[in-house]
Amino acid sequence: EPFCIDRTEWPGPGATRPVADVTWVQARVACELSGKRLCAEDEWTKACGGALGWLRPYGDRPVVGLCHADVQEEGQYDAVVPPGSVATCRGPYGTLDQEGNISEWVEDRRNDVSLDRWVLGGTMWPGVYGAGCQARHAHPEVAPVAGDDGFRCCREVNR
Repeated sequence: EPFCIDRTEWPGPGATRPVADVTWVQARVACELSGKRLCAEDEWTKACGGALGWLRPYGDRPVVGLCHADVQEEGQYDAVVPPGSVATCRGPYGTLDQEGNISEWVEDRRNDVSLDRWVLGGTMWPGVYGAGCQARHAHPEVAPVAGDDGFRCCREVNR
């Protein structure tokens, strides 16, 4: 099914920082209030890796310095950069920031019996949650989270 995805992390270009330190519920409500929805996991990963399913937004092989990844020690949030400010971290459909900077909530549950939700895309911290289009970790949907958990929104093409 065709969909549109925000080009950058919420709230988009021009913001000084992406919105982070939000629960899954808060991210979902923000998308809904803007007339959109949280992206499904398969939508997010397709936007990141394209039709070929690249492991990273720019291809399969890691290239140091293309994305805002592996730049800061875990727990130091002062290194978060504005949404869309790393133009070299561009996916095949024009999305930015899907590797590094902050991780992003998606709609999907971790499994059928859990209240945990997926956060995709790794972070700016070296090796903590992995990197690239396949990086994921889980948090409870309503639990307090950290300054590296944000989101972007999707919508159907016909809206």
